[in-house]
Amino acid sequence: MTRPKTSRRQRPDVPVRLFHYTHEHHLESIFQTGELRTTESNISFECAHAGPPVVWLSTNPDLIGTTANGLQLVDGRSKAQVRIEVRVPEAEVHVWKEWSAQNQSSGAARSRLAAAGGFREWRVVERPIPRSEWGEISLRANSPLLRDQRWSLRNVPIVGSCSGGPNE
Repeated sequence: MTRPKTSRRQRPDVPVRLFHYTHEHHLESIFQTGELRTTESNISFECAHAGPPVVWLSTNPDLIGTTANGLQLVDGRSKAQVRIEVRVPEAEVHVWKEWSAQNQSSGAARSRLAAAGGFREWRVVERPIPRSEWGEISLRANSPLLRDQRWSLRNVPIVGSCSGGPNE
């Protein structure tokens, strides 16, 4: 007798592999707290914290060093200098486009974030993500953190550097 196949949709506890991107200057704080903390959900640009705080994630593993998909600082540099792989239960992962509409995001806010690109790849989780749910951590090529002696990367699962984009 064969067991019926169970789809992922029927097993919401199955971990999904996603990626969190951040700037290098956030990395030390992330290691100190041992979690990816929630931040502004950008439900509204007119009213701060209008929606629940979230951890922003992407299905795209290839954004290190780019400014694509809204990963750009005010000065034009990439804020995607570190990629942290995470595995979180599928039931907790929300597709940003659908989630933002369910949370009464203004059309202007949704349009502005969609215009930045990659909105089909963005996911959100409404809780901090502890170190126990992290996988590989990758730094952009030529990251100053690889040379920085002020704090140690010992006992941190950094697997190496990725090639960066034009905004390294």
